[in-house]
Amino acid sequence: MAIFKEFKEILQGFKIVSHLLDKKEKVSLIIATIIMLMTGFLANFPAVILGRFVDKIIGLDRPTFSVAIPFLVWIVILIILKEILTVVRKYLIENVATQTEKKQTVKIIDHLLRTDIEQFINKYQIGTLHGRIFRSIEGLIRLLKLGFLDFFPTFFSAIAALSIAFYQKPALASFMILVIPSGLFIVIKQISSQKGIRVSLLRGKEEIDGKVVEMMGGLETIRVAIHLILKFKKLKTSLKN
Repeated sequence: MAIFKEFKEILQGFKIVSHLLDKKEKVSLIIATIIMLMTGFLANFPAVILGRFVDKIIGLDRPTFSVAIPFLVWIVILIILKEILTVVRKYLIENVATQTEKKQTVKIIDHLLRTDIEQFINKYQIGTLHGRIFRSIEGLIRLLKLGFLDFFPTFFSAIAALSIAFYQKPALASFMILVIPSGLFIVIKQISSQKGIRVSLLRGKEEIDGKVVEMMGGLETIRVAIHLILKFKKLKTSLKN
C-alpha cells in the first residue's frame, strides 16, 4: 500500500539523519529522548493527581481547602520539573541542529573543492546546484527538528498516557490505543497527498535560483565590461592631452 511506502520513506529519512550525525550529537539525541520519555509521564501525572483529589473530596462530608493543598503542591512541582526538562531538551536539539548544519556545510564545500566541477557545470546551472545543495541541508535540519521537537514528544506522551491508563483502567486503555493508528494514518495520508506538490515546488525554486544567479552573473560581466570601456576612454583622453 502507498501509506506503508510513505511510512517506510519517513523512517529511512530518520535513519539517514542518524548516519550523518557524529557520536557527540548522537549522545545528545539519546539524552533528549530519555528526557522526552520523562516529560511524557510528567505531563500525564497531574491528571492522575487531580483524579485522586476528586475521589478524595467525594468521600468527605465537608471538604476544605486544606485538603487540596498537598495535591496542588505536587501538581506545581511536576509542572515546573516538566518545563525545566523541556528547556533542556530544546537546547540539546537546537545545539545538535546547529552543529550538524555547520559540519554538513563544511563537508559539502570540501567535497565540491575536491571533485571535478566541470560535469556539474555542464549538467546544472550554478544557481540550481547551489539551491539544491543548501536546500538539502535545510531539509535535513528541518527533519531533525520536526522529529525531536514535534513528533517524538507527542509520541512519548501518548505512550506514557497509555501506560498509565493500562495500569489503572485497562478497559479504557484498550479504546484509547485505537486512536494512535488512526492519527498516524491521517498524518501519513496528508504527507503523501502533498508530496507531489512539494517536490514540484522544490524543483521550480531550484530552476528560479539557477536563472537568477545566471542573470546576476551576466549583469556583473556587463558592469565589468562597461567599467573597462570607461577606463579605456579616460586613459585614451589623458594620452591625447
